[in-house]
Amino acid sequence: MERKLKFLVVFFSAFAIGVTAYGFSLLAALMWELEADAARKAQTERLEIVTEKPPTPNDFVAEFSDLPELDERTFPEWKPNLLDLWDTEGSISDIDYDIKTGERWLVLAKNKERYVFKYAAAQRIKKKSKEGFDSGMFDIRFRVGGREVLATKRVPGLKPGPVNVAFRRPRAGEIEEAQLKKGLLTLGTAREFNLNGKIWRLRVTTGQTRSGVRVGVLALSDGGSERIVDYSGYWEQTGIDLGDVLLAGDLDNDGKLDLYLENSAAEESSYTMLYLSSQASEHEHVRYVASFTYGGC
Repeated sequence: MERKLKFLVVFFSAFAIGVTAYGFSLLAALMWELEADAARKAQTERLEIVTEKPPTPNDFVAEFSDLPELDERTFPEWKPNLLDLWDTEGSISDIDYDIKTGERWLVLAKNKERYVFKYAAAQRIKKKSKEGFDSGMFDIRFRVGGREVLATKRVPGLKPGPVNVAFRRPRAGEIEEAQLKKGLLTLGTAREFNLNGKIWRLRVTTGQTRSGVRVGVLALSDGGSERIVDYSGYWEQTGIDLGDVLLAGDLDNDGKLDLYLENSAAEESSYTMLYLSSQASEHEHVRYVASFTYGGC
């Protein structure tokens, strides 16, 4: 009997020791797993920090500084006195342009290699959708002969007669879109125009307003002095894009370069702007005198 009792004591003592050792081993395994998990999390956090993109370096350097704020600039009151007939081919929205048949406009047209301003009466042709509904658009035609480029109405400095054109951009459908984009007025672009043996240089550079707002600057040089034509906001996503040159030449017959430019206000709309040298101040080579908006909602 005594021998059996000793056996049971030894057995239960061994069992208790075994259970305790197993418990400690489970606890040790659990602690190891927790430590390993914490280490993995720490490693993941470190990796996430390491792989963050470094800040973009600030490489914008303003060539022109202390410019008036964008909303401080003054422009002539907008009037429906300019029509683009080149890219739009005379397709006009009746939202902003209530042009009637018989109205008299001064039209620039190309006949062979000559460009001439002529007075002509407008012919308004209503456009309808395929279903026969009013489309809100109409076609404007002027019987002047040749390819119509633009039409103006009481724009100072312009009068009938031949004009000297140094450059005209092809219609949008005449060359590939990739070729059109090569001529866009983006940062670093420089365009030269030979007018009566004199080289005029138009380029895009950087600027900054008095308050530090970044802008893209369009500057024109006559070989002796360079002056700002216009400037607009600089966008981090798209940078500087001041549009395109549609036509450059002496439109007001004063022997100096005039510009007809296109700019994209948004993806849905565009506008063209006419700049004349005869209307410029002593601090300008050209001044904005008229604009045409199309493609908007």
